[in-house]
Amino acid sequence: MSSGDDGTEASASSGSTTDAACPPVVPAAVVLFAFDEDGVPATLPSGSVEFSVDDGPLEMVTTEAEMLPHPLALDGAPGRYQIEIDAPMYRPASVEVDVGMTPGGCGPATVEEMVTLEDRGCTLRFVPAVSLTVVDEAGRGVPLSPGSVTHQIDDAEPEVYPGKTAPLEQPLSFGGGGGTHEITVSQEGYLPGVYSTLVELDDAGCHPVTVTDTLVLQAR
Repeated sequence: MSSGDDGTEASASSGSTTDAACPPVVPAAVVLFAFDEDGVPATLPSGSVEFSVDDGPLEMVTTEAEMLPHPLALDGAPGRYQIEIDAPMYRPASVEVDVGMTPGGCGPATVEEMVTLEDRGCTLRFVPAVSLTVVDEAGRGVPLSPGSVTHQIDDAEPEVYPGKTAPLEQPLSFGGGGGTHEITVSQEGYLPGVYSTLVELDDAGCHPVTVTDTLVLQAR
């Protein structure tokens, strides 16, 4: 009788029912299994997968590691998921998944989705994005010191041209994919020179289409 008066049992029973109904951790909405054409888990760099829910904004999937995990868990509310995959070694792919609510209404009912990515047919051969010859106003090649040339793609951090010999061998070959490539030359005896160009990828999306050009430095 006393237990009914103070409500202790009723309170404990009510709390127990709530805990049993919904787990403390909300499950993933989609678990994505991506394979190549040989059935091997696909190599997906961080940032190569984006998804949206119910036509909302695309959200990029990133990780502190270089590659995304396999399988890949996508968190979010129930709804229609549009998943976009664009990784260097595969042709772009899109997947649409409908995710419902769990019977208890606690969160999304996880959907496991498998996708096979087609190989782009890319080779591992090096194709320069830019081939640049640096000359003086008379058209003669300028002897460039190691560390005098930097290369930047879009908003990435500039990198020092890796040549070790003095003078650097010309023409200078710069790697990288598509985007705006900016090359800065700061050589003693000359005013700094800046060369900028837009580099596109080939039709297969594998390699850059090499831009070949000349940068003229003016003497101080």
